[in-house]
Amino acid sequence: MSLRGDFHINGVVILRGAISLSTAKYIGEQAFMAALHREVNRFNKVEVKGPFAEPLSMLPHHPSITSAVEKALDFIPMEYNFRLVVKDESAKDAVFLHQDVGYHIGSMPKLSAFVALSEVSKENGGMTFWLGTHK
Repeated sequence: MSLRGDFHINGVVILRGAISLSTAKYIGEQAFMAALHREVNRFNKVEVKGPFAEPLSMLPHHPSITSAVEKALDFIPMEYNFRLVVKDESAKDAVFLHQDVGYHIGSMPKLSAFVALSEVSKENGGMTFWLGTHK
């Protein structure tokens, strides 16, 4: 199946290794530095507010990501929101189960892209997918 077919049927496309480990590690280090200097929001402890410096700010524009998104959609996407979520000493609990549709203001179609820059698991709030719930 193609990325577009997977996306339209399941509402989800999973890419592994789209960004090299060395690039992910470098950008992850930049994300960690941004998190160190944040004011922790007691209502959303995992969120780090921007603006962000390069290379972190360029993550949504990484060629591997933009290429995959363009293949999955019927249009060329534009970035309208970039959120950095960090799991650190200030935010050890799992992220509660939620839908990202609340972040998708304005007209559709829109999508969320999750790019892991460190190890994720069910225990620390890794992504959970409910296939087909986009319909």
